[in-house]
Amino acid sequence: MPVDFENILEDHKKFLSIGNNTFHYIYDCTKLRFEYLPSSFTEETGYAINEALFNSDFFLTPIKDFGPIIKTLGELLTHFVKNFKEYIHHYTIFYYYPLLHKDGNIYPCLVQVRVLELTDDGRIKYVLAYNQIIKKKYDRTRAFNLSFIAHDQQFPSFYHVDSLESFEQVINIRKLSKREIEILKLVSEGESNNIISNKLNISIHTISTHKKNIISKTNTPNIMVAIQKAILQKIF
Repeated sequence: MPVDFENILEDHKKFLSIGNNTFHYIYDCTKLRFEYLPSSFTEETGYAINEALFNSDFFLTPIKDFGPIIKTLGELLTHFVKNFKEYIHHYTIFYYYPLLHKDGNIYPCLVQVRVLELTDDGRIKYVLAYNQIIKKKYDRTRAFNLSFIAHDQQFPSFYHVDSLESFEQVINIRKLSKREIEILKLVSEGESNNIISNKLNISIHTISTHKKNIISKTNTPNIMVAIQKAILQKIF
């Protein structure tokens, strides 16, 4: 497998602090199995390497209890690759997942993922995942979401994406015009149409049209939801 593992791992250290309870692996997303596991895998999870390596029946997340999370993860990663295939190596993906330890406890685990290789038809082949186990009880009420963080400011980052619908919304938020973002920010600050009209020197009718366009472009139910999405995406 043409992967320079050591250099990639060094690159990872710039994005996630190294602490206790950490391990990393290379995963084959087409065969659904681990391709590389270090000794720290056993130290941190309790599983022997030969239990997990090259075993398509082995999962760190209990599928029976957390199947929807796995389904959402697959859908969002597929959608990300579809939209950002040419720039995928400029991103690191972060999310929490429930890790089933060998001792029977389920712990929250923060993982950062780098896509290493795609298949010829554009699907994810290999990923490198750096995991940090948080030794406390997993909160089943915690909302599952992914963040796609760009290494270079010329590419957009996407935060707290929890469904295909929300992914489309945040992508579209990033496509709003400078004027639309100005208006959205002013509305978020509680300014009325009259005040916005005076500040931007545009008519109230134009402001209303911009608001309607923002809702339409972002496919959100109202302007307040669009503001919430914009704040989560650190637009302003």
